[in-house]
Amino acid sequence: MSSMQDFIKHHRRLLVLLKSCSTTPSLRNTKPLHALTIILGPNPNQPIFLYNNVVSLYSSLGELLSARKLFDTMPDRNVVSFNTIISAYSRCGYAEEAWSMFLDMRNCGFRPTPITVSGLLSCDLLNICEGIQLQALAVKNGLLFADAFVGTALSGFYSRHGCLSESVCAFEDMPRKSIVTFNSMISIFGQHGFTEYSMVLFRELVRMEVPLSEYSFVGVLSGVLSERDLEIGEQIHGLVIKNGFDYNVLVVNSLINMYVKCSGIRPAIKMFEEVPTRDVVSFNTIIGALLKSEKLERVVELFLRMSMDAVLPNQTTFAHVINSCAGLQNLMCGKSIHAKIIKNALECDVVVGSALVDFYAKYDNRED
Repeated sequence: MSSMQDFIKHHRRLLVLLKSCSTTPSLRNTKPLHALTIILGPNPNQPIFLYNNVVSLYSSLGELLSARKLFDTMPDRNVVSFNTIISAYSRCGYAEEAWSMFLDMRNCGFRPTPITVSGLLSCDLLNICEGIQLQALAVKNGLLFADAFVGTALSGFYSRHGCLSESVCAFEDMPRKSIVTFNSMISIFGQHGFTEYSMVLFRELVRMEVPLSEYSFVGVLSGVLSERDLEIGEQIHGLVIKNGFDYNVLVVNSLINMYVKCSGIRPAIKMFEEVPTRDVVSFNTIIGALLKSEKLERVVELFLRMSMDAVLPNQTTFAHVINSCAGLQNLMCGKSIHAKIIKNALECDVVVGSALVDFYAKYDNRED
């Protein structure tokens, strides 16, 4: 076998490994694959492909420094290289870096694609002026209506900036709307308190006989937040069961939150107890509701139950439990929770730290 055949064979094996690693990314596996990519060198037939895959793996792991370092040292780049790094920065909220890479991309002569535009528009910290520029660019290049993801991202962008009218216009102007587009707009109406409009779109989805996803239910439930909406919430709950999503943890958490807001703590606890799978959001929703209802001992009980269910608490959990200990004036319990906070390296979190200061202040023991 010739050296060139060996070269191609090794690249194919590396490509298989990269694809396998992309399904369940881990830094432990990515670094050796990165090293192999450098050792083998670029494939003459696919000079950038392997490098793009490694950049994508680093990006999916949130290892932006490693992704950018590899990007900067690549022997060549294409539009996929730029899209990968732009999307990574956008996803992690680095709007300035994402925008800078976008400008570099254009300076290098690459035309933006729907992935470029939708990736940038999805960045939470992208400012309104940059978003308007992107919209104009998308219109000029025929990208706005060529891909549902661009219109969906534009609608979400305007919603995040409080521009609901522009968000609705972006949705209505789209000639083709996907289930993702509908789910996004349903959620936008719900988050802005327009429950009726959210329900209109949700009913339209049902009428179209489009297979609903968990995000359809999560979106519509986000707007069901008051006692007068309880009947609507119960109807949606019925559809959840009918469509087989009553075991989906995202949907279950939305239902628990809906019952907390619309009918109080008891129906929410009943829902919580009946579901087979719970995560930290499920526990936090109920713990927060119990704290608000001043059922402080139940808060501590539920916190202790989390470890039995192998659910790890987060900063929201600890803040709620410390506030309960303050209300109970239980110094020993509070100190025990404080020890767990230190163990979980959350003592410097702003919300947790504030709860701890308030707790110890009640005992005039700030030096602890």
